[in-house]
Amino acid sequence: MSEEITVKFAKARKGYQKIKVKLGFYGPMYLISYTIRRRRYRILIDAFFTDITNFKPLRVLLAKNISALGVQLINEKELEIPLIKPLASVQKILSDLQDIIYEAGVTYYRKEEAISVIQEELDEFLPELIRFIEEGMAGKEHIIRSAFLGLLMKEGLGLTFRSIEEFKVEKTMLVYYPILIDENNRAYEIAWKLTSSEIYTYLFSSKTLFEKISEYTSSSS
Repeated sequence: MSEEITVKFAKARKGYQKIKVKLGFYGPMYLISYTIRRRRYRILIDAFFTDITNFKPLRVLLAKNISALGVQLINEKELEIPLIKPLASVQKILSDLQDIIYEAGVTYYRKEEAISVIQEELDEFLPELIRFIEEGMAGKEHIIRSAFLGLLMKEGLGLTFRSIEEFKVEKTMLVYYPILIDENNRAYEIAWKLTSSEIYTYLFSSKTLFEKISEYTSSSS
């Protein structure tokens, strides 16, 4: 019999009510607490957008270091917006992370000199990411360069081609993470900040993805 997973909600920052909301929902993420070489990480990892777009790098691009960003967890739902159920299990997420490591990590260790000169901001990749959401993203993972992704994995998640062997999961829980979309189609990660989120705004600029999300929120209401 499988153990029941703990469920928490990310707490909204004070002042979120000023946002003129067109669409809102709690997106599912897993909080995975793990250690690598005695260092502890607490990372929120997407369990929905990656799966409806079939684009594995979103696991990394949407990941959040919960301690560094000051995201607080509470026991009960505080906003009257729908919950979207996860499309991925913890096991699937861990498998995807391992796949990304082996795809990006090999490049990282073969071309370490390339990492030191990568200065591009995440924004540079987002228009391409949206374009492939529209066209069908399966098999297009190479668009996000392996070296950039490897750097995000190493610096953000502590995961590399080598350290994955020492990756030890201590605890997992399901966290519902509130996302609000305003009248101008700007997205807000209100558990983290009250300024608009560039990556979620880019994601919702895709008409196809926006319609998919609307369908999920309608069915969850």
